[in-house]
Amino acid sequence: MKFLKGLEGYIWSFPRADHLSVGIAAAWPATTSAELHRALQEFLADERITTTSANFFSHVLPSPRDGRYADGAS
Repeated sequence: MKFLKGLEGYIWSFPRADHLSVGIAAAWPATTSAELHRALQEFLADERITTTSANFFSHVLPSPRDGRYADGAS
């Protein structure tokens, strides 16, 4: 895992038996998709990780803040 200056989030790189799982997560809307793509591409280049024949996915994950959902109410 790598934490980047100025990014409320992180990059991960986990080896699997048959591939490498690499991704980035950050708070939205504080960080745009374009910024995330740029940061991830920079990381991949720095680490010399090729994306030839790579599969790319994107997901929005819920992340409650400020006590919302703490009591089960929405």
